[in-house]
Amino acid sequence: MVDWCENKLTVTGDWDSLMGFLTKCINPEGRFSFDELVPTPVGSGQQWRLDNWGTCADAEPDEECPGDVSYYIQRILRGYEFSTSFETQWSPPREWIKKASSQFPNLLFTLSYFEREQFFCGELVVSAGSEIRNDYEDSDCDYFWDILARTQDYAKPDIFV
Repeated sequence: MVDWCENKLTVTGDWDSLMGFLTKCINPEGRFSFDELVPTPVGSGQQWRLDNWGTCADAEPDEECPGDVSYYIQRILRGYEFSTSFETQWSPPREWIKKASSQFPNLLFTLSYFEREQFFCGELVVSAGSEIRNDYEDSDCDYFWDILARTQDYAKPDIFV
Protein backbone atom coordinates (compact mmCIF):
# COMPACT_ATOMS: atom_id res chain seq x y z
CA MET A 1 0.00 0.00 0.00
CA VAL A 2 1.33 3.42 -0.99
CA ASP A 3 1.75 6.20 1.57
CA TRP A 4 0.97 9.46 -0.21
CA CYS A 5 2.93 12.60 0.49
CA GLU A 6 1.00 15.84 -0.08
CA ASN A 7 3.08 18.54 -1.74
CA LYS A 8 2.61 22.19 -2.54
CA LEU A 9 5.13 23.77 -4.90
CA THR A 10 5.40 27.54 -5.21
CA VAL A 11 7.76 29.01 -7.79
CA THR A 12 8.48 32.73 -7.82
CA GLY A 13 10.34 34.83 -10.38
CA ASP A 14 10.07 36.79 -13.58
CA TRP A 15 7.43 36.00 -16.21
CA ASP A 16 9.82 34.66 -18.87
CA SER A 17 11.56 32.28 -16.44
CA LEU A 18 8.22 31.02 -15.07
CA MET A 19 6.92 30.40 -18.60
CA GLY A 20 10.13 28.57 -19.49
CA PHE A 21 9.79 26.39 -16.40
CA LEU A 22 6.14 25.62 -17.07
CA THR A 23 6.61 24.71 -20.72
CA LYS A 24 9.41 22.31 -19.71
CA CYS A 25 7.36 20.62 -16.94
CA ILE A 26 4.11 19.87 -18.76
CA ASN A 27 3.89 16.47 -20.44
CA PRO A 28 2.03 15.75 -23.71
CA GLU A 29 -1.12 14.93 -21.71
CA GLY A 30 -1.00 18.42 -20.18
CA ARG A 31 0.03 17.31 -16.69
CA PHE A 32 2.80 18.60 -14.45
CA SER A 33 5.53 15.95 -14.64
CA PHE A 34 8.97 15.48 -13.08
CA ASP A 35 9.94 13.30 -16.03
CA GLU A 36 9.69 16.18 -18.51
CA LEU A 37 12.40 18.29 -16.85
CA VAL A 38 14.55 15.48 -15.39
CA PRO A 39 13.83 12.46 -17.63
CA THR A 40 14.29 8.91 -16.38
CA PRO A 41 16.94 7.19 -18.53
CA VAL A 42 15.80 4.17 -20.51
CA GLY A 43 16.25 1.02 -18.45
CA SER A 44 16.28 2.89 -15.15
CA GLY A 45 13.53 2.68 -12.62
CA GLN A 46 12.54 3.42 -9.07
CA GLN A 47 16.04 3.64 -7.60
CA TRP A 48 17.16 6.17 -10.21
CA ARG A 49 14.05 8.27 -9.53
CA LEU A 50 14.62 8.08 -5.76
CA ASP A 51 18.20 9.26 -6.25
CA ASN A 52 17.38 12.01 -8.77
CA TRP A 53 13.85 13.09 -7.84
CA GLY A 54 13.63 12.10 -4.17
CA THR A 55 10.52 10.00 -4.84
CA CYS A 56 9.98 6.78 -6.77
CA ALA A 57 7.18 7.89 -9.12
CA ASP A 58 5.99 10.95 -11.01
CA ALA A 59 3.72 13.63 -9.54
CA GLU A 60 0.05 12.74 -9.16
CA PRO A 61 -2.10 15.87 -9.44
CA ASP A 62 -4.53 16.26 -6.55
CA GLU A 63 -6.97 17.96 -8.88
CA GLU A 64 -8.19 17.51 -12.42
CA CYS A 65 -6.42 19.61 -15.01
CA PRO A 66 -7.14 20.03 -18.71
CA GLY A 67 -4.62 18.97 -21.31
CA ASP A 68 -3.04 22.31 -22.13
CA VAL A 69 -0.52 24.71 -20.68
CA SER A 70 -3.07 27.55 -20.49
CA TYR A 71 -4.48 25.97 -17.32
CA TYR A 72 -1.12 26.43 -15.61
CA ILE A 73 -0.55 29.88 -17.08
CA GLN A 74 -3.82 30.97 -15.47
CA ARG A 75 -2.40 29.86 -12.12
CA ILE A 76 0.42 32.40 -12.29
CA LEU A 77 -0.66 35.07 -9.88
CA ARG A 78 0.09 38.74 -9.81
CA GLY A 79 3.63 39.14 -8.57
CA TYR A 80 4.84 36.34 -10.85
CA GLU A 81 4.20 33.35 -8.64
CA PHE A 82 3.10 29.89 -9.75
CA SER A 83 1.68 27.37 -7.31
CA THR A 84 0.47 23.80 -7.74
CA SER A 85 -0.38 20.87 -5.48
CA PHE A 86 0.32 17.22 -6.15
CA GLU A 87 0.95 13.92 -4.38
CA THR A 88 4.02 11.70 -4.48
CA GLN A 89 4.65 8.18 -3.25
CA TRP A 90 6.23 7.97 0.23
CA SER A 91 8.46 11.05 0.01
CA PRO A 92 8.63 14.59 -1.39
CA PRO A 93 10.57 15.38 -4.61
CA ARG A 94 13.40 17.25 -2.85
CA GLU A 95 16.11 16.16 -5.31
CA TRP A 96 13.96 17.10 -8.30
CA ILE A 97 13.39 20.58 -6.83
CA LYS A 98 17.16 21.08 -6.58
CA LYS A 99 17.69 19.97 -10.19
CA ALA A 100 14.82 22.16 -11.45
CA SER A 101 16.26 25.10 -9.54
CA SER A 102 19.67 24.55 -11.15
CA GLN A 103 18.05 24.67 -14.60
CA PHE A 104 16.09 27.83 -13.73
CA PRO A 105 18.44 29.85 -11.49
CA ASN A 106 16.30 33.01 -11.70
CA LEU A 107 13.41 31.27 -9.90
CA LEU A 108 12.84 30.63 -6.20
CA PHE A 109 11.34 27.20 -5.42
CA THR A 110 9.43 26.53 -2.19
CA LEU A 111 8.22 22.98 -1.56
CA SER A 112 5.94 22.33 1.42
CA TYR A 113 5.06 18.71 2.13
CA PHE A 114 3.18 16.50 4.58
CA GLU A 115 3.08 12.69 4.81
CA ARG A 116 0.09 11.50 6.88
CA GLU A 117 1.04 7.85 7.42
CA GLN A 118 4.67 8.28 8.47
CA PHE A 119 3.72 11.62 10.00
CA PHE A 120 6.42 14.00 8.83
CA CYS A 121 6.38 17.37 7.12
CA GLY A 122 8.76 20.02 5.94
CA GLU A 123 9.52 22.98 3.80
CA LEU A 124 12.40 23.21 1.34
CA VAL A 125 13.41 26.53 -0.22
CA VAL A 126 15.92 26.39 -3.09
CA SER A 127 17.47 28.94 -5.45
CA ALA A 128 20.01 28.28 -8.23
CA GLY A 129 20.36 24.67 -7.05
CA SER A 130 21.29 25.60 -3.48
CA GLU A 131 19.20 25.08 -0.37
CA ILE A 132 18.25 28.31 1.35
CA ARG A 133 16.18 26.56 3.99
CA ASN A 134 15.40 22.90 4.67
CA ASP A 135 12.99 22.43 7.57
CA TYR A 136 12.04 18.82 8.29
CA GLU A 137 10.10 17.73 11.33
CA ASP A 138 8.30 14.69 12.64
CA SER A 139 5.25 14.76 14.88
CA ASP A 140 7.28 14.73 18.11
CA CYS A 141 7.99 18.43 17.80
CA ASP A 142 5.70 21.44 18.16
CA TYR A 143 7.48 22.97 15.17
CA PHE A 144 5.94 20.14 13.09
CA TRP A 145 2.49 21.55 13.82
CA ASP A 146 3.67 25.10 13.12
CA ILE A 147 4.89 24.04 9.67
CA LEU A 148 1.61 22.28 8.91
CA ALA A 149 -0.49 25.22 10.06
CA ARG A 150 1.57 27.65 7.96
CA THR A 151 1.99 25.59 4.78
CA GLN A 152 -0.95 23.19 4.62
CA ASP A 153 -3.72 24.88 6.63
CA TYR A 154 -3.71 21.86 8.92
CA ALA A 155 -4.59 22.33 12.60
CA LYS A 156 -3.14 20.24 15.43
CA PRO A 157 -5.69 17.55 16.40
CA ASP A 158 -6.93 17.59 19.99
CA ILE A 159 -5.25 14.24 20.65
CA PHE A 160 -1.84 15.98 20.38
CA VAL A 161 -2.68 19.03 22.48
